[in-house]
Amino acid sequence: MEGPRHFPASQLSRTQSAQSVHALITNQSRPVARQIRPDAATTMPTLTELTGISIHLQPYHADESCFRLGENGHAELTAEGLGDALLALFDKLVRGLDDARLRDFVDDVLAEARETGGPAGVKNLFVLAFQTRWCRGGKGERKLALQLLAVLYERGYREAVLAVTELLPSYGYWKDLLLLLLECKRADVDYTPLHSKVWCLFARQLKADAEELEAARREGRQPRGLSLAAKFAPSEGGQYSRGLKADKQICRLLYPGLVGVADKETAWGYWRAKYRRMLSSLRRALALPEVLM
Repeated sequence: MEGPRHFPASQLSRTQSAQSVHALITNQSRPVARQIRPDAATTMPTLTELTGISIHLQPYHADESCFRLGENGHAELTAEGLGDALLALFDKLVRGLDDARLRDFVDDVLAEARETGGPAGVKNLFVLAFQTRWCRGGKGERKLALQLLAVLYERGYREAVLAVTELLPSYGYWKDLLLLLLECKRADVDYTPLHSKVWCLFARQLKADAEELEAARREGRQPRGLSLAAKFAPSEGGQYSRGLKADKQICRLLYPGLVGVADKETAWGYWRAKYRRMLSSLRRALALPEVLM
């Protein structure tokens, strides 16, 4: 059988259109593939003989703007050639993608969604963000996924981003919440709701874990179902506490009695010490390597 054809770079010039093939696959009856013996014949059976599927190849002339030279000098489809903005984004959503190009791809998907008039395109963008982040069954690309969520927030889908933010620890880890805030740096966008959501998620989970730890101590058993929120929660004086004032914001939610106290400096010292002790207790219970070292 004739091997695959490689189109030389010259076929992608502006004066000559690139050529490709279009496979029309017709499902027919599928007989049982005949057994092949290594010494039976010198020629290999055709695909039709093996599967019963008839493949007809028909050449067609594609517009030269649909192709370009790839990294290895071979022909590859451009975003226009793929014919689908979301597919083009998925294809280019790999490590090293420039932030400006990512925004352009997202804008193309949103424009295409507006043309079709349905919500599917926007929904697929959110699904793609989490498929990109998923460290167990997806691409496992943290920065790209967080950049994509930040762009969607900036493009007006704030409520949707706030609603799905709590899924980040499940598809990645708790630190993703803090890293997402670091990706949000447009001066003309109000990120206050997103910040509040992240502090609320940390405070809620830390409170639940602390209550479970205390209950386990009272009942003389091992704590069950502790999350890793305490491992990645901002520590006093750490990077996220300095840049985002994260420890202070979480303390406000954990200890609401702090608000309105006359001697705020004394109160902050007391509640921060309590916050430190809570994190230390949870980290010991989790037997984290950092604690055992």
